[in-house]
Amino acid sequence: MEVLLGILPAVFFAGVMGVGAIAFVVYGQKRLGQLQEQTRDYTAGAVAQRLGMEVVRGAPGQNLWITGKTALESQHLDICVAGQWAGVPVDIVYYRDVQYEKHNWTEMTVHSEWEVRIAAHTEASFGHFEVMFRRPKAHNTVTSFFRNPMPELRTGHPQVDATYRVTGDNPAIAEALGELLAPLIGLEYVHVVGAPGRVSFRLDRGAAGRGNEMMGVAYALYDAERVLNVLTAIVRTAEGRA
Repeated sequence: MEVLLGILPAVFFAGVMGVGAIAFVVYGQKRLGQLQEQTRDYTAGAVAQRLGMEVVRGAPGQNLWITGKTALESQHLDICVAGQWAGVPVDIVYYRDVQYEKHNWTEMTVHSEWEVRIAAHTEASFGHFEVMFRRPKAHNTVTSFFRNPMPELRTGHPQVDATYRVTGDNPAIAEALGELLAPLIGLEYVHVVGAPGRVSFRLDRGAAGRGNEMMGVAYALYDAERVLNVLTAIVRTAEGRA
């Protein structure tokens, strides 16, 4: 009897925890549905329609901000919205693959691939460059796209040089970048990367992790028109079409 009485509290506690966990999941899913409804303008189809582009890969109904997955859920998303902007081929790519390999109750390995960006494509050669906030806040701090650091390039544009740190391996493009980047001033999130084949606005390098990256997605898609204007202006200038 004493043994039974000793077991009962543990059984009761486990039952309460089980019910609590179920309630938490149900509430989480309900809240997730509400958030998705509130952010339906961020579905791939809505973004494509707004920008005069089309969904060429993935489900048009997929929300690109509130993806529909809670923490510790495996997920695979592969979305591409593509079209033309100012005569330049552009696309928005959202690729995320997360798998959880559980070893026991306390240990697991997370396998994650994550690429989110808005890009303008070109065959012009302009080297490599990167644009980040000079004095970032917590929500817009990003990690460099390039493995090896590059020297800072002063553009000669006072506001751009005060707001952003521009680095690159081709000093000849610095002055042109000043005027081209100026329209981004005022945005809450900026991370521009130039590399062979494209100029992109990266949304997948948030230094504070997944939450930081989600805010980058939200900010960039909200201001997608301004972002595309800048990316395509850089491409057109590199191609001699400005």
